[in-house]
Amino acid sequence: EDIKNNVSKGKKILLFSPRRGYAVLLICQNCGEAAKCSDCSSPMRVHRNVDFILICHHCSRSQPPQKFCSNCNSYKIKTAGAAGTQKIYDETRNLLENNDLKSKILVLDSDAIKNDTEEDEILDEIFDNKSFILIATSMVFSNRYALNFDLIGILNFDSMTVIPDFRIEEQII
Repeated sequence: EDIKNNVSKGKKILLFSPRRGYAVLLICQNCGEAAKCSDCSSPMRVHRNVDFILICHHCSRSQPPQKFCSNCNSYKIKTAGAAGTQKIYDETRNLLENNDLKSKILVLDSDAIKNDTEEDEILDEIFDNKSFILIATSMVFSNRYALNFDLIGILNFDSMTVIPDFRIEEQII
């Protein structure tokens, strides 16, 4: 409701997510097996350009998603876990379309920005528009950006508090 109200008033909105990509895992609904990297055995993360793709955030290997589970050969494969910036973008776009609202939706994460030129283009969009929704990872908190928002939403906040790291309380506060 807050997003809809602020968009209708032409305000600036930040939706912060600690995760990039589309979803955390691709898992089998039948046996619970998660897609793993064949090089380093880390869980593959789900990303999406036009189609879904699996990317290992540890060794950068990428591959298309499996159609069948490698463990039980089931076809019941689905994404699971906290939403990343790509899924948040899709859901935000759907929210606006379903409520006949219009606003520029921008994404600021390391998947969207590969070089200084792309970063400058996103920043130009931010400074040129009076109203927008920015979906961003921790990149937005860099000292390079002097941005003010009318509404800030922190998505998946609970996922930041269960990370086994003794410094997590200091990083959140």
